[in-house]
Amino acid sequence: MLRENPKLYEEVAAKLGRGKNAQPTVPHPHAAPTEDGATLVRDVESFLNEYLSLPRFVSLPSALWAMATHCYGIFSVFPYLGVSSPTKGCGKTTFLRCVQLLSHEGKLFTNPSEASLFRIIEELRPTLLIDETEPLRGKHERSDYLNALFNSGNRRSARVPRCEAQGKGKNYTVIEYSVYCPKGFACIGNLPETISDRAICFTMQKRRKTDRTLGPFVEEFVEEKATPLHARIASFIESRQEEIRAAYRPALTSVIEFLPDRDADSWGPLFALLAVIDSSRIAELKESAEGLTSAKVADAQDDNLSLRLLADIRSIWPAEEPKIFTAELLNRLKGMPDGPWASDEKFDGRKLGRLMKPFKIKPRGVQIGEVNLKGYYREEFQNGAGPYLEFQPSDASELL
Repeated sequence: MLRENPKLYEEVAAKLGRGKNAQPTVPHPHAAPTEDGATLVRDVESFLNEYLSLPRFVSLPSALWAMATHCYGIFSVFPYLGVSSPTKGCGKTTFLRCVQLLSHEGKLFTNPSEASLFRIIEELRPTLLIDETEPLRGKHERSDYLNALFNSGNRRSARVPRCEAQGKGKNYTVIEYSVYCPKGFACIGNLPETISDRAICFTMQKRRKTDRTLGPFVEEFVEEKATPLHARIASFIESRQEEIRAAYRPALTSVIEFLPDRDADSWGPLFALLAVIDSSRIAELKESAEGLTSAKVADAQDDNLSLRLLADIRSIWPAEEPKIFTAELLNRLKGMPDGPWASDEKFDGRKLGRLMKPFKIKPRGVQIGEVNLKGYYREEFQNGAGPYLEFQPSDASELL
């Protein structure tokens, strides 16, 4: 039987800012002793930081996420982990590989099929890490099936039905697959919105020459270093699992107070874990949660604004003009009576270029008559914006 422990509850409640409305249970008093949790989580961070140049706010949540995969089954929701970059060569794959070595049954894949994922999740209950997920942003049958799996795979109660043949002939039966397990994703550019909504997200950048030197990522040596650390994590989590379970509800209740509901669901397991292993760092994790969530919201707003911008440019670009100066394009956009551009004091050529960059639309030298200035070409907008605004190429006058 589990018994109440007011001291533990008060510690969790004080760190998370929750009132005395409930009493969580804690593990059996004869549970096996374990190593110091504060030392363990810092060792995990040190391992990640040895091979990775992680952005601000990322080190502690990443370490906790890898550790929490060893007890993800006790949580009703487990966050995805999403890492993106503006270009290749920023360390995303190395990050996934490091997390794989520390996680519960870590499996790293590129371009897996839907059918294989159903069976892998059902049979292995792994930590599923998927690299190069750019195709998931596309609109085609395969991406739709995979996104359907990922849309619910962060919840323990999720089941996805599939009709499968049984034996020879045409005997079919409906099988409900569990799709719940820890999942991490990496891609160039922003993750699909349905994944990022369920994820703790951050962006990696190329390292500068002035950045600190990282350890060489040699697979064999890194695996040797990670193996004992993985064993320590598994042993620690197993012995403290009931305490983590007990801390989950007060942690989740408190996180809801400063994060939106879906993000609170995502961060709850990490706060529960940290409340047990090193409650002195709760404030640090709260700062990380607020910082990364704010950055994710800003990225999402930029995505939506970019699509609005594409549509508005299509509506104001005269059909007879194959090119236009940046200044003229800005004037036309700010002159739209129902657009958001005139009221945005920061909407200038630089912001226009930033919003267009994800679509590979860039300002170039444009000559109109005797004047040569920065501007844009109609053809480049057609190529970059077409898939997003569903233009019909057969009618050139409707492209922009």
